[in-house]
Amino acid sequence: SSAVLFNAAISACEKGGEWDKALHIFNTMALSNAVADTFTFNATVSACEKVGRWRQALQVLTAMEQTKVRSNTIIHNAMMSAFGKGGAWENALQLFSTMVQYEMQLDTISFSAAVSACERVGEWDKALRLVTMMGYQQVPLDTISFSAAISACENGGLWERALQLFSVMPENKVKSNTITFNAIISACEKSSFWVSVLNLFSEMSQRIVERDALTYFTVINAFEKSGDWEKALWVFTAMAQRQVEMDTMCCNAAMSACDTCSQWRTSLQLLSSMAQSEVEPNAITHNSAINACEKGGVWKTVVELC
Repeated sequence: SSAVLFNAAISACEKGGEWDKALHIFNTMALSNAVADTFTFNATVSACEKVGRWRQALQVLTAMEQTKVRSNTIIHNAMMSAFGKGGAWENALQLFSTMVQYEMQLDTISFSAAVSACERVGEWDKALRLVTMMGYQQVPLDTISFSAAISACENGGLWERALQLFSVMPENKVKSNTITFNAIISACEKSSFWVSVLNLFSEMSQRIVERDALTYFTVINAFEKSGDWEKALWVFTAMAQRQVEMDTMCCNAAMSACDTCSQWRTSLQLLSSMAQSEVEPNAITHNSAINACEKGGVWKTVVELC
């Protein structure tokens, strides 16, 4: 039938990332009197979801609700994901509430999208309630839901709860990834729990989890705050050795550690390495170097930096 051909074309566009063509074919179906079915709507919303086109996806979902085609968990999950990618987190939470209201089947994807939305809008208490609800309803938690919940705890200053969530991931047979570790390390860093920061940083290596620029920045920042400039520079050096792309933020954290402990020579070395790595220094960079040199009494260098 013509509907089968339309569906095949929409599916091909969805897989190829051509959301605009998928939407065009979807709109053409109505003009051709071809009857759209569940697959049609799911595939079209999914095509829009992949590129965060939530407004277009919502138009398709609205069109579905005006037909006799029954909506399902799959299309609502895709819609929540589209809201998330488009930054419309409040809309994602509202849609999740609608799913609960109409007693739709909620799965791991549904909850993970809702927990992520809560984390983004700063509703850490609601994020934790959703995680608890997943346990009651025996819905398996995944890396996304755990990471989002831990990040929500981080934003709420609940580092102990964050550590508790992190500790139960293995027994739930859920693997931690870079995002998970960054969230838990940041939670400990914000709460000045320096020992855990170092332990978690080391654990990433043991579990063969990739460290990114945010990981290094958070750990360097933690040691800078604790006044341990040697560890801060050790982490910064490890970053360079691992060939992780440096950015101004990481360099500034290392420079700040040198400034705090009056390590003017190291500060100047870092400034030089930034130039070699083509990392653009900013006002914070220069101020840290100047402060370190002032504390070291190297006035000639201070004048040159000014």
